Amino acid sequence: MAGAGAEALSTDVRRTSTVDRHRDDIAAALRAAGHVVQTDVGLSDFRVDLSLASATDPSRPLVAVLLDGPNWRARRTVSDRDGLPVDVLQGIMRWPGVERVWLPEWLHHRDETVARLGAAVEAATEAAAAADVARELDLPADVEPAATITETPRDAPEVLVASRAVSATIVPLANSRASTSSLALDYAEWSPGRLGTVDVLDALPRAAAAAKVQSAIRAAVTAEGPIHSARLIKLVAAAFGLDRVNQARAASIVRCVPADLPLGADEPFYWPESIDPTGWQGARRTPPDVTRSLEHVSLAEIANAMRRAAEAAAGIDDTELKREALAFFGGRSTRGTVGIRLDAALALALDAGRLTRTPAGLLRPGSH
Repeated sequence: MAGAGAEALSTDVRRTSTVDRHRDDIAAALRAAGHVVQTDVGLSDFRVDLSLASATDPSRPLVAVLLDGPNWRARRTVSDRDGLPVDVLQGIMRWPGVERVWLPEWLHHRDETVARLGAAVEAATEAAAAADVARELDLPADVEPAATITETPRDAPEVLVASRAVSATIVPLANSRASTSSLALDYAEWSPGRLGTVDVLDALPRAAAAAKVQSAIRAAVTAEGPIHSARLIKLVAAAFGLDRVNQARAASIVRCVPADLPLGADEPFYWPESIDPTGWQGARRTPPDVTRSLEHVSLAEIANAMRRAAEAAAGIDDTELKREALAFFGGRSTRGTVGIRLDAALALALDAGRLTRTPAGLLRPGSH
């Protein structure tokens, strides 16, 4: 499979296709827009939900699209769900493009998603052509264009987790005179108790039920925002007596999110009305008696915590800075996906001017 590259996934193997209405709905919309689409392709132990090709060369798959459907949920670990597929597709199979589409993005931004995937095919076509030229000229491997992945916002049920978000577009944070240290508060969980029974969720999308769920969503976002969409769904469902959430239920809750609660452009976090995502400098310390997954902390907040750690030192190296930031959020090990997320936050902090690097390589607070 590794030797054959992206073409390996188009091989016809004898197995039963997985039923996935979310996937099939996206595929139908993409075909209606004129794109070449294959669904559920690959080997039995690893499948790509959607494979996109250029109309000028429909036999050559260019963009692998990963969804949060049954295949995704069936993988047992975070690494298997989010890390391994991307590593295999990009690093081993060298797909020119890898994209993700989360259910909420599709529910709320169908046309934009189709346009984004179309643009990804165009970019992948150019990348593939450049790679072909590089091979023909026998250039070193590191000259070949790297495969790209764009992380996009998503909402998900309890079983869904945040993506790696390594290549998310970094938007500079607005300048503020306030010190990040002065904005370091303790993180407080939203604990509303029981707001109703599961009958309220069963009654969605009826107006009365939707109003109750919308009120709970607004309260949760106000209390914990920026809050990861997966956690928001879990909290709201629990407030109405539901401990486990399937995909259909998650979608019904997402549809109740008030339009005035912004969803992050690069990560699936909902922000309170009172906070400007581009200018927020807050960082909420996780108390010892609270468990908070770093996947549920926005990159912006991690970057702010890093700036706070740099302020407390005359100069700090990358490793120590990441350890300090992780400890701020109650974590210990920087291995695996936690390390990947810390790297992404550090890149954000440097790009946005939260941190600067000295000629000696140490990190210090930036002007933003």
